[in-house]
Amino acid sequence: MKMLFRDIVKHLKTIDWFLVICVCAALFFGFIAVKSSTNIFVFRPDLGNQTRSLLAQTAAILLGISGAAVISKSDYMHILKYWKYLYIISLISLVAVRLFGTGADLGNTSWFRIGPVGIQPSEFVKIAFIITIANHLDKNKEHINSLKNIIFLGIYFLLPFGLILWAGDLGNGLIYSFVFLSMCFTAGVSLWYFLGGAFVLTALAPILWNWEVLMPEYRKMRIMRGFEPGVVDDWTYQVHRSMQAIGSGGLFGKGWQQGPITQGRSPRVPQQWTDFIFSAIGEEFGFIGAMITIIILTLIIVRILIISRSARNNTGSLICAGVMAMFIAQIIINIGMCLGMLPVIGVTLPFFSYGGSSVLSSLLCIGVVLSVNSRRNIYYFTRDENLDKY
Repeated sequence: MKMLFRDIVKHLKTIDWFLVICVCAALFFGFIAVKSSTNIFVFRPDLGNQTRSLLAQTAAILLGISGAAVISKSDYMHILKYWKYLYIISLISLVAVRLFGTGADLGNTSWFRIGPVGIQPSEFVKIAFIITIANHLDKNKEHINSLKNIIFLGIYFLLPFGLILWAGDLGNGLIYSFVFLSMCFTAGVSLWYFLGGAFVLTALAPILWNWEVLMPEYRKMRIMRGFEPGVVDDWTYQVHRSMQAIGSGGLFGKGWQQGPITQGRSPRVPQQWTDFIFSAIGEEFGFIGAMITIIILTLIIVRILIISRSARNNTGSLICAGVMAMFIAQIIINIGMCLGMLPVIGVTLPFFSYGGSSVLSSLLCIGVVLSVNSRRNIYYFTRDENLDKY
């Protein structure tokens, strides 16, 4: 028992507490924003149950913190040993959710429903995806630009990416793309491959635009309306109300649970507790609250970057780069949606939005980053990657 206590104390000394504090601040701020924006459930029980939603969010946070703690105590290099199993299980879950999942009424079949609980596999697949790509890039770093390596990289990316698009989840598809490209760029893949990929994507654009699964009519209209900022109709109503809510907050906001749009029965911002939580923050906490949100998220990203640069090997650096890219993509897309700068494609704001799968997967990713940080000095301040072979 005494040895276990000493081991725990020793591990706590290696934790990056600055990152932990920033994440906890984001979770706390996000929870009070969710509490306020779900008050509408009292007047509109058809939208959900506030008590149940807050309990689910709390459970996800506690489970995520526990999972992050366990992962941070584990050696991420040992986790990498099981990348094949993680990757295969991820693909099976994506196929299963497409065949047996729910959410078609929201535009994509991305959830398993177990009673009142919804699980979104694509959120958890992100972890396995980052680990798989990091492992492959590191193992093939000596011939990173060989055609064979690029083909395998493409396969590892296209399999989950294609399944996610098959389910109609464009938002997560874009996040996976950004993560993949960022990790490849970090690993030193030649820019010629990026240019080649851009050329192929441009050539396929007409086909992708007319692919009904990927681009249903409502999604096309949301994109097209982005070029007509003055038009308010069914396709732009959500963004229009979000911009009104954020603009009405002024410098200091209307006050917690005092926002007329956030608390109003109608008209309101649809899904203001999930994808549009930033509009609730902007209305109730004003410009100051919005900037605090952005600053907290920026500090998290910068801290992950610092950990990436001090990792003991390239694999750890690449894992951190993947997690950082994931958060950057989600933050830019989500806030861009709320401000009317990007089309609405259903992406949550990390640590802030309501959604158990999103919060839980984000915290598990933080756990992996903490594991990388805890073992940065394990080999006497060296980065001898030969010691990491398994």
